Amino acid sequence: MNRRLAFWALLLVALVPAAAASRLPRFVLPQHYVLTITPDLPAERFAGEVTIAVSVQRPVRRIELNAAEITFREATVASGGETQRADVSVDEQAERATLTLPRSLEVGPATIRISYDGVLNRRLRGFYIGSADGKKYLASQLEATDARRAFPSFDEPDLKATFQINVIADRQHAVISNEPIESETAGPGEGKKTVRFAPTPRLSTYHIALIVGDFACLSGTAAGDLSRICAAPERVELGRFALQATDDVLTELTRYFEIPYPFRKLDQIALTDFAAGAMENPGAVTYRERILLADERTAGVDSLHGSLSTIAHELAHMWFGDLVTMRWWDDIWLNEGFATWMARRVVARVRPQWTTETSDVAAAGRSMAGDVLLATRPIRRSAETPHEIWQLFDGIAYGKTAALLRMLEAYGGEEKFRDGVNLYMRRNAFGNASAGEFATAIDDATGRDVAEILSSYINQPGVPLVEVRSRCEGDANVVTLRQSRFLAGSERPAAVDSQIWTIPVCFGGGECVLLREREQTFRMAGCRQPLFANASGLGYFLTAYGEGEYARLAAERERLSPAERYALLRDGWFLVRAGKRDIADHLDLALALGPDRHVADSVLSQLDYVERYLVDDSQRARLQAAMRRLGEPLLRDLGWTRRPGESPEERRLRSDLVTFLGERAADPVTARRARELTHRWLRDRRSIEPEMLPEVLRVAAAGGNARLYESYLRRYRTTTDPREKARLLALLGAFRDPALLGRTLQLTLTEDVRSQDIASVLASVIANPAGREMGWRFLNENWNALETKIPPAHTGRVIGAIVGCDRTWSDRLRHFVAEHPLPQSQRAVAQTLERIETCAALRMTQQGSLAEWVGRQ
Repeated sequence: MNRRLAFWALLLVALVPAAAASRLPRFVLPQHYVLTITPDLPAERFAGEVTIAVSVQRPVRRIELNAAEITFREATVASGGETQRADVSVDEQAERATLTLPRSLEVGPATIRISYDGVLNRRLRGFYIGSADGKKYLASQLEATDARRAFPSFDEPDLKATFQINVIADRQHAVISNEPIESETAGPGEGKKTVRFAPTPRLSTYHIALIVGDFACLSGTAAGDLSRICAAPERVELGRFALQATDDVLTELTRYFEIPYPFRKLDQIALTDFAAGAMENPGAVTYRERILLADERTAGVDSLHGSLSTIAHELAHMWFGDLVTMRWWDDIWLNEGFATWMARRVVARVRPQWTTETSDVAAAGRSMAGDVLLATRPIRRSAETPHEIWQLFDGIAYGKTAALLRMLEAYGGEEKFRDGVNLYMRRNAFGNASAGEFATAIDDATGRDVAEILSSYINQPGVPLVEVRSRCEGDANVVTLRQSRFLAGSERPAAVDSQIWTIPVCFGGGECVLLREREQTFRMAGCRQPLFANASGLGYFLTAYGEGEYARLAAERERLSPAERYALLRDGWFLVRAGKRDIADHLDLALALGPDRHVADSVLSQLDYVERYLVDDSQRARLQAAMRRLGEPLLRDLGWTRRPGESPEERRLRSDLVTFLGERAADPVTARRARELTHRWLRDRRSIEPEMLPEVLRVAAAGGNARLYESYLRRYRTTTDPREKARLLALLGAFRDPALLGRTLQLTLTEDVRSQDIASVLASVIANPAGREMGWRFLNENWNALETKIPPAHTGRVIGAIVGCDRTWSDRLRHFVAEHPLPQSQRAVAQTLERIETCAALRMTQQGSLAEWVGRQ
């Protein structure tokens, strides 16, 4: 078998679904749903009726559906002119209902009719209850496996069907779903109305959306289609930015896909209560308020950039995820990674002034930080239960996949890669597809070995390390590349050493080679030294060089692009943290490159880690003095206010420097200036540059007293700006006075903190050295109350806040999860334990070298 066929075989084997004991049988397939919902918002309940037209594939007496937290009133099945009443049995643990009939159904069409009652829960899943300005509303969040809480259904992504939705609501309420309203009539009953929506195209159950409550909408035209931004009436005017952004984003997306926007309307709804950041329901995208709504007078560029990026991500899903949906959750990376990758492209096109040259390299590094652990996972991972499925929505699915797509695009060629994406969309429109179809389309369009690369990356975990040795031999470069899996810790199971990737290694000038074996030597025309083996930093791998090569690369840094300099520092820091490079040598390299505004934020973050976790207390003051000597001239040159023509790197560096100097470097001048500006801002919200505001307020909080705390808390409770509210809540965990942090923790047990924010508040206190012990004790003492309020998917955020080098925290965490199992956060627990261990080992092995370096400063 030749190499290309061998890799195709590997890919196909990997794409065969795992044994699916927990999946529904395929004996009865849905075709069309008619769903009628009657919400009772005061009672926080709803009544439902669902009619499902199905196709019976073989004679059956039992029909299995998904259902959870639903009370069945009656179920019947009609087929061949006969209607049978079904006996309903429910398996709560399996989230499944079985309809058992007196007589078998024959092959052919049938109709299931079910009347039932459901709960509008407060866990922000299924159909749930939210509140805005004292008024309750119904909202939906059905991804991944929560449609079954809204209606009995075939709740699996490949069981697509069409839907016709009806809602009986209070007359004064707005009602929004995926499709335009087809009719609206009075009744039944006094003060009620019946809203009938047009039928949808074929959708997965998790795509269905329903919003009922007091909402107002702004209208506009986006790419020729009706577009609205909807929110609580008091804040809907803050949707103007999103309305314009939507127009820009859809124009760019339709250009890229060469397929018109695939749905009949586009509503984007801001919700006060929402567990996720946003959800790509076709035609009715839902968001947290702070993401969709923005006061452009006070929101900083970074804040607006985040909104634009999220809008671009969700609207990219209208094609990649909604028009074409993965067959099963093990390919959720096809949805989320693609949307993450596309969002960065779109923002760079529609707001190039907001995009830095190093942002892609930095984003890949954030994904690598988890992927270098043993407790990572392959991009494509089998998952059957809801808990297993939820753990797939992580940095691997989003960030690593986006970085992989950037690498494949660079290798295959931008236009040919785009042709492959569009070929995939056309072949699978309104259907389901898997990694195999995607790889086939890209290979067909590019004519390159993309499937081979893709297979090696999606089916095995981790980050490759490419060790580079090069020399000039006459007028040629002779380059030897050796690959292995990089691990952050010293533990190295035998299976790790069998891993081999197919890696496109690209050099300056556009020359690329495929590294397919453990070690290969390549001869390339032209003698260019030093040789950097990751052109534009687009490869998803780490590089290592000989010490002499690092010195030469630093000396010739102007020959490297900003992204390449950033990647050099990023990779070197990973090597340091794994004990593969001396920290003093790396910090010398970092300072040699550090004054460059493109990479200064990387240098600052590495020194921040050193100050937090590695330096001995006896040397902390000397390190902080060295940090001040580095940071003060940079901040002095930039100034505290934005200048005309300033680059994105300069703007973000200024903000980083305020935190770096004011918190980590203990600079009294910066801290005093931050307090002065904060008190000015409390009197006049427009007195600080918006880009500087989060960092200034944070530095002030770190040294703040009870009076400042009260000011933040009062503003949090009274502001109507969702972004400001979220910022101030986070800052309540940044104070250092134990009494104030205790008050912050107590807030999580009250209505002052929405359930979607509880995990973030707890994490902010636990991550704060001044509040770590108190926060952990509070979590243990109040877990029973907290667990009922925190959305299940959020518990990993709290666990992930336990950082540092103290192994006693490993014992505490193990004891906690033994008493309180967290099945939806198993990987977060494992990664936190591994991070503590690797940090402790790093501190031990690098202590002498770090002491020597600090002594030289």
